[in-house]
Amino acid sequence: MKRKYKPKVSKITKQQKLTGILGLFIISIMVLSALNFYDTSEKDNEYTYQGKKFIRTENNLWTTYLPNKQLTIISNPKDLENISINYIPLNILNSMQKIYLSINPKDRNQEALYELKRNIPLSPLVVTACYEDNELCTELPLKSCEDATDNIGVILLKESNLTKVEFKNNCLTIQGKELVKLVDKITLQQI
Repeated sequence: MKRKYKPKVSKITKQQKLTGILGLFIISIMVLSALNFYDTSEKDNEYTYQGKKFIRTENNLWTTYLPNKQLTIISNPKDLENISINYIPLNILNSMQKIYLSINPKDRNQEALYELKRNIPLSPLVVTACYEDNELCTELPLKSCEDATDNIGVILLKESNLTKVEFKNNCLTIQGKELVKLVDKITLQQI
């Protein structure tokens, strides 16, 4: 009697099927998330603020190109959308003979000072001053908003729990916890 030839059929167990399906599922998720990662990161590196396209630089700064210059700010323009301040007429400060930039060296305001000096062009002589007396201010004049006149302006940059940005009687007060964002918001008002 002849035996019938039966091809060997490998039997795949349920556990092997589940392992294969799970492996394909994990690979699919990895591929899809990698594709989505590149798509999202490009979106995270660009933002359009009031019609101006800002691009995040390698230094984590935000840059836009204006007709006659490049403008770079520290803050993400998206974070500035929810900050509401009145328009600050910086052209009035530029008509002054002198401006006192009044600070407290003990405040954490170095980045805000950098932003202010870099992005807000002031044509008069700018003199650093202190708004209150302390041991770090022995060589600096004490100037507050009360010292502003028709020809002398004061910019008071103050770290505070109270957020306030106002231009009154030739004195620009910028105070709050997030000074950099406030200065960047004033900068973007000017473009």
